[in-house]
Amino acid sequence: MRKTLLVFLLVLVVLGGGSYYLVTSRVVDQLQQAQQQLAPVGTLQYGAVHITPGGTLQVNQLAFYPHASNDVLRVERVSLVTDSIFTLMQIAAVMQSDRTPETLRFEFKGVEMDFRGDWLANLTESPSAGPSRHLYAAGCAERDYFNFADLDLMGYQNPRSDMALEYRWSVNTSRLLILGELTTEGMYRLEFNVDLAIQDDAADPMAGMLATQLRRAEFSYTNLGFTNSVISYCARETGLTQEAYLEQHIEAWQEMWGSAHVELGDELVDGYREFMQQPERLTIEAYPGVSMMQLAMAGSPEAILEQLAPQMTVNQGTPRRVELAFVERPIERARSSESAQSSPRATESPATTPSRSASPGRVLAVTELDNFLERGVVVRLNDGRRYEGVIVSVENERLHLRRILFNGQMVMPVRFDDIGEVRLRGS
Repeated sequence: MRKTLLVFLLVLVVLGGGSYYLVTSRVVDQLQQAQQQLAPVGTLQYGAVHITPGGTLQVNQLAFYPHASNDVLRVERVSLVTDSIFTLMQIAAVMQSDRTPETLRFEFKGVEMDFRGDWLANLTESPSAGPSRHLYAAGCAERDYFNFADLDLMGYQNPRSDMALEYRWSVNTSRLLILGELTTEGMYRLEFNVDLAIQDDAADPMAGMLATQLRRAEFSYTNLGFTNSVISYCARETGLTQEAYLEQHIEAWQEMWGSAHVELGDELVDGYREFMQQPERLTIEAYPGVSMMQLAMAGSPEAILEQLAPQMTVNQGTPRRVELAFVERPIERARSSESAQSSPRATESPATTPSRSASPGRVLAVTELDNFLERGVVVRLNDGRRYEGVIVSVENERLHLRRILFNGQMVMPVRFDDIGEVRLRGS
């Protein structure tokens, strides 16, 4: 009996060791393929690959260095999380047979990228980088968004984030649950989950997709310090008390929605005010039970909103209805006398200098670029690349150039050290 037990344990060890090697070697092969595919644009590095006793597959110390910039993206650990080694082996076998596992969870720990890098600076300093950054900056002196300099003064230079993405598929109930989370230290936590009832129609995939039901959707924002930093920073920048700035911000926030042809309901505005006064957790959720076909046939944003029937909850309080009205013309709101006061920086007019009216074709020194805001220029870099655009701002030894791309606009930061020549264009 004892000999049989020893043989059984030995078989388990051999099978476990073989499976361990099989899975980790396959992951290393995939990483090496990724290195080759990314080689033309950058260098991918990675550290140890191993499996924990609990069944989690980990790839440690990943880093990507693009060739064309000084950026570096670092990830301390990427994990495929399971509840046991046997589950991990089952998932590996399913994926090897080109099937989809019923459950997967990926975690990314310690994601870091320097805001001052070229690529991320292009995102953080671009006015077109996202509506949420515009809305949060509403009423903060003359800002339309928060650029790197603002985030730097708030104390955010190298944010470190953890991310998780998971899905759970139930064959018996045809339900798909998708969950995600992003936590940035000292700033915020974003969470979402979506519950879908899938109608699988092999004969007509499009019909199956349209019949799929949205059972539940939830998005939440948990403040970890960023909202407080924004309020404190903007109060200083505007010269107002925090209470006075908050009122100015909320009015500017409504104006920004109004300029997008959206009128906010009173409950929504009151809920947002409550959150900004006590910034803890804000949740938007909906339990519509409607199909994709019903949403596609709704015919108008108001009809879609009515079917979704979303609610907003502030700091675990009573849910409020999310009511919006979509109007044909931008809404103009009358500002109160108190919130109409602007900071000295917001009311100052840029000084006009003789060089501002310089003739087209003149070569500009980097030290005088701030005298040519909103002027068209041609920028030639040291590596020979050439860009045309309009000077938006000059700060932190960077020229911020507004360019027209893909029928839209973007602001591109250009380091002084990379500039070979800046020449004025014709008006």
